[in-house]
This record gives sequence, C-alpha cells and structure tokens, in this order.
Amino acid sequence: MSDAAMAARARVVGRLRPGDCVRGRLAGGGVFDADVVGAERDAAGVRVALVPTGVSPASTRWRLYVPRTRGAWRSPRFERRLDGAWTTHDTVVELRRRCR
Repeated sequence: MSDAAMAARARVVGRLRPGDCVRGRLAGGGVFDADVVGAERDAAGVRVALVPTGVSPASTRWRLYVPRTRGAWRSPRFERRLDGAWTTHDTVVELRRRCR
C-alpha cells in the first residue's frame, strides 16, 4: 500500500467526530458499520472510539487506531476490546462516512 493511500485514510479518521457514522472494509474481507462516540489526536496518532450501529455502547467497544511513526502515517487498524484489553483485529483498507 502506498504512503499516499495510508495518509488519505489517516486524514479521514482524523476528521471523524462524535455523532458521525462510518462504514469500513477490512483487509480480511469483513465490513463494519459503526457510530463514532469519541475521538482524540496526539503526536502518537489518532484514536477514534466506535460502537457498532444498533448495539448498546456498554456491550461492545471498537476503535480505529492510526499510528504515526517518525512523522509518517501507518495503516489504520481496527481494534476490539476483549477481556479488558484492546487487541488489533485487522487493517482497515477502506473507510467512509455514511451519515453526519
């Protein structure tokens, strides 16, 4: 994957705000729909908290994490909270806003 493609996806993730809805496609072929419930950005990257569309926020948590290493954006990662810890599930290959 090119650096330009990774940077473009990082920009999409960086612009997400609570209340946005997103649809993403994962490298493994899975597709997810989610509502954005939080977003933060710092020198290490961008993190966006997600809740699957139509599911209680208390039961399932996901997040997108886009690490930034030595000034370069890396590929966005889709992570799930399992047993109290965040684990990387797959790489995000496509991401778009569904609604605002």
